[in-house]
This record gives sequence, structure tokens and C-alpha cells, in this order.
Amino acid sequence: VAGPEGARRRGSVAVTPPPEKSAEAFRTIGEAAKLVGEPAHVLRAWETKFTQVRPLKRAGGRRYYRPEDIDLLKGLSRLLSGEGLTVKGVRRILSERGVAHVMAVGAGVVDAQAATTAAAGPSPSAAAPSVAALRDSLGRLERIQARLQRALTEARDARCGDGGPGVEEPSADPGGRRSVAQPG
Repeated sequence: VAGPEGARRRGSVAVTPPPEKSAEAFRTIGEAAKLVGEPAHVLRAWETKFTQVRPLKRAGGRRYYRPEDIDLLKGLSRLLSGEGLTVKGVRRILSERGVAHVMAVGAGVVDAQAATTAAAGPSPSAAAPSVAALRDSLGRLERIQARLQRALTEARDARCGDGGPGVEEPSADPGGRRSVAQPG
């Protein structure tokens, strides 16, 4: 039954709602779960999956989340639940972009979808050349090789034909090293 000034009555005792916490106040896991929009057991699981999630723990194991922890948890929630990323994908974003970036996603400063596409890098199809492009490159390299071979042959013929010393092929010495015979 509602009483005066927003107080609720339970039996004969008036129960007033707890005062709002400041933005800088620490939150219990229940409060954090409500703010993030995930169940408390999910937040506990994220502590094991992401080393960056480190709430303060008091005697008895009670967790207290700082405001920056809440932003990080919100960022994780947006990336995992909102964008459908895997834990591995979020770990990659954390390692490439850092905790501050995921916190910015949680605070709404950075768009979650932009954060995922920017961290993903180029798609495999964009990064890998096509088979046609590889064949084209191979053809150009083979034509260059043929031109170089012709130029080498013409240089040999020109040197040998005018009575000058010829260009000799490399010879292998007994030690297995290759050397070029010197004209003598």
C-alpha cells in the first residue's frame, strides 16, 4: 500500500525506497547486473573469461564494482549480446584496442558496430589476392624472366663475338661454394 511521499507500507511499518547512489558509488553485483542488463551469474562468468574484469572483493567474497567496471561490463554486454561477438572476438578487440575502447563502447561514446568492424580488419577476401590476380602476376614475372634471359644471352654473344673474354657460368668448387671463374 502506497503511503505519503512515495513511502510504502509493509504491515504497519513505512518502508522508504533507498536513496539514489551517486554516479561514483561502488555497486554490488546485483546493482551492477541491473545496470548492465545481464544476470549476476553472467558477470561472475565474465570475471573468468576476461582478466580485465576485476571488481573489488571484500571479506566474504562480496563484489563491489567501480563506475569504470560498470562501463567495461556494459561494453562487454554490447559486444557479446548486442553485436553477437564471441568471447574470442571480444578478447581480440581488448588486445588490439584496449580496455578504454571497450569502456567507451559501454559508456556509449563509441558505436559498438563501428568498434567491431574496425577491430576486425580487412575481410579475408579483401586481404587475399584472387587466383586470377596471382596468375596475372605469375605471367608478368615469367615474361620478365624471359626478357632477362634473352638480354643475358645477347650480352654473352656480344662479348664472345668481339674477341673479348666471355662471360663464364659459375662453377662449384670442392667446398660446395659457387664462384665465378676469373678471366685470366
